[in-house]
Amino acid sequence: MDAALAGIVGAAVGAAGTAAAGAIAALSSRAQARLQLRAEHVRLIREPRKQAYVAYAEACQTEFDRLSKIGQHLEILQSRDSEDERAERRESAVALYDASTAAQGSLKHLQAQVHIEGPRSVINAAIDLSGKLGDFKHRLLDVIHPELQTGEVDDTSEKIKAARDTAYRAYLKFLYRSSDAIGEDGIDGETS
Repeated sequence: MDAALAGIVGAAVGAAGTAAAGAIAALSSRAQARLQLRAEHVRLIREPRKQAYVAYAEACQTEFDRLSKIGQHLEILQSRDSEDERAERRESAVALYDASTAAQGSLKHLQAQVHIEGPRSVINAAIDLSGKLGDFKHRLLDVIHPELQTGEVDDTSEKIKAARDTAYRAYLKFLYRSSDAIGEDGIDGETS
């Protein structure tokens, strides 16, 4: 009997060991599947975000360049060039300003995509950038159409430069926030 009992106990221990090894393998496989699903989820979130951020950043850079070009024309406009040259510069500045106004719908659409993709830190940076570009544009409007101003135009050139620099810093802030959001691994609550 002792040999029979030892055989039964051995078989039971072997069966229990096999069952435990199977359970561990199943749990490990389940954890691996969760990790794979999580990685796929992060990838699926990352690509549309990246596309929205890049499109908005490119549009904002184009707008910033356009506004900067207007500023250059207006700066030259205030120089001692001939009347014809000043008229040509003013005409160029007005054409660029009109192009900026025409591009606003597209820029707002791209900003809406950024708002949808999130997260909040990027949305806030996009809102700030939009506001700073608007401030820059309004400073330029003060020079293009001084008749629209209610007060005196003072230190306009300095105010335009300050608005340009502030808009560019907001642009960089948007890029940094976007890069941070793209680089996150999706584990914290803000990215999901």
